[in-house]
Amino acid sequence: MLRQLFVLLWFLAVSSLPVLAQNLLRNPDFEENTALPLSNGQVNVLSEWDIAVSSPDYLHEGGFPPDVGAYEDFFPFSGDAGMFFGAQVTGMDQFGEAIGQTLDEPLQKGFLYKFTAALKLHIQMNFSGGIHLYGLPEKPAVNPDDFQNAASLPGAVFLADIINVADVDNYDLFSTCFIAPANFPYFVISGFDRLIYIDQVSLEEVFPVAVGEGFLPADTTICGGDELIATIPFAVDAFTWSDEHLNLSRAIQNPGTYSLTVERNGCLAEDTVSLETELCVEPSIYIPNAFSPNFDGFNDEIGVFANVPFETFALKIFDRWGALLFSTTDPDEQWNGKAFGLDAPIGAYTLVLQYKIAGDPADGQEQITQSLTLVR
Repeated sequence: MLRQLFVLLWFLAVSSLPVLAQNLLRNPDFEENTALPLSNGQVNVLSEWDIAVSSPDYLHEGGFPPDVGAYEDFFPFSGDAGMFFGAQVTGMDQFGEAIGQTLDEPLQKGFLYKFTAALKLHIQMNFSGGIHLYGLPEKPAVNPDDFQNAASLPGAVFLADIINVADVDNYDLFSTCFIAPANFPYFVISGFDRLIYIDQVSLEEVFPVAVGEGFLPADTTICGGDELIATIPFAVDAFTWSDEHLNLSRAIQNPGTYSLTVERNGCLAEDTVSLETELCVEPSIYIPNAFSPNFDGFNDEIGVFANVPFETFALKIFDRWGALLFSTTDPDEQWNGKAFGLDAPIGAYTLVLQYKIAGDPADGQEQITQSLTLVR
């Protein structure tokens, strides 16, 4: 069973309004501090954030820089402050400065998150760079200089990355979505590959349920003719069923595999449900061999009587010369003895029923052919 990202009956809520999510990161614009930084590496004056690896630089237009050597191209995306990550690749060893934060609400296993940041490449770089995101089981109780990158921190698990940051003149807003593979109370942002400025970060929970553990009903088998009701318990911006069904909430009767992709706040989640059907009663099909359409209220119509639902159904009635007088694919529709708007004459007719019972594992259709007598 495919379980990427979907219960027999959950409340359906579909919304086209923008989703307002809470930023799980404190001091996301790096404006709050206990003092202005006066030299590079003074992350200790930055409120809420820790140095996770080496010595990233806390930059502030009212302190350090402005217009200091290698940071002459610094300016914040908003406000007065921002961060600078040094990173370089030497052989197979990667060095990348990083900051981290203990979250008030830990990342939860199976939940989908969206991370957004304003990023700008350092002016000295002529290749693109980016950042890595990591989850940790706790705040690292280590010397940040003992590690070359966030991946080597104790218990660090890679979550996502943002790559191809190439603009040295302006900030661009980048976003990435990821499903937390475990519970993480500590979150780390690390530079990699190139020198990069970062500002205005956000970390948001996209769906209020663990979509990574599925949000459609589990794969199941139902009796032929029954329905599996598939809905989801949260608002979405858009959705697509693999069979192009037009409604998010739906009743599924036919066996098969159905995939649903949902979008919210720019992130996608997918889940798949497989449905099989089975016969739960011994089938019984009865078709009278005579009827009298004289409108006396007794045996005025001829049709099919069954104790099981049909997956396919086609009933046809022919006269003795093979002309088709009546045809229907509706098991509840019956013939009233009229042909071309006139009463059909008394006599013999041929009835042909082709059908497949819902939940019958046998391939193909079955057929019943019998003689029918019309009397008046």
